[in-house]
Amino acid sequence: IPWNGRFLSLLRLKDWLALLGFDVKEQHTFFFGLPFQKDYFKNYTTFLEKIGSRWTFNFGAVYLVVAQKRVTTITPIRQKWLTQPALVTEAAGTLRATDEYYPY
Repeated sequence: IPWNGRFLSLLRLKDWLALLGFDVKEQHTFFFGLPFQKDYFKNYTTFLEKIGSRWTFNFGAVYLVVAQKRVTTITPIRQKWLTQPALVTEAAGTLRATDEYYPY
C-alpha cells in the first residue's frame, strides 16, 4: 500500500546526491493526473497530464533521476627530502650525516 511507504521528495533526493558527491545529469517526472479509480473522473483530469508534462517539472507522482559521481584523481605529492639531490661537501666522496640514513 503506498501510504505506508517512506518516500523521498525529489528535492530531498537531489540534496542527498549532492552531499554524497553526485551531479544530477537528467531528471524526468511522470504521471501528473489525479489518482481516481473511476473512468468518469479520469476523463476530467486528462488535461493535467498534458499540462504537467510541459510545465510542472517537480510535481509528478514518479520521478527518474540520472546522476553521475564526481571523481577526482589523486596525484601523489612526494616529500621534499625525497626529491632533493644529495649534497656533497667540499671533500669529494663525503656525505652529510642525513644522507647516510636516507639514500634516496
